Amino acid sequence: MSDVTVGQLLDWLEFVLKVAAALGAVIVGVKKAIKPLLAPIEKKIDSVDMEHTKNYLVRFLAEVERSQEHDEIEIERFHEQYEHYIKIGGNSYIKAKVEKLKGAGML
Repeated sequence: MSDVTVGQLLDWLEFVLKVAAALGAVIVGVKKAIKPLLAPIEKKIDSVDMEHTKNYLVRFLAEVERSQEHDEIEIERFHEQYEHYIKIGGNSYIKAKVEKLKGAGML
């Protein structure tokens, strides 16, 4: 090991840096290739998320309107889901129902 020269160390370091750069280029290329493939999947996941959230909110609001009792954890979860719904661009009919029930003192 004592026979290793500075030149050999520099050659080794150059090799390691070239391998790292090549791996970096491969990773960037793979990411660019995969991104268009993931876009439709992300869109579908967003759609499923929106529909699931709407279904939960509609059911919960119907229960509130029928004067069904909810504990504090259920109410907290409703508010979390409602905030999420607003954040992801929820539409007006659920917002209108929430405002109606708040106005009636039911929420």
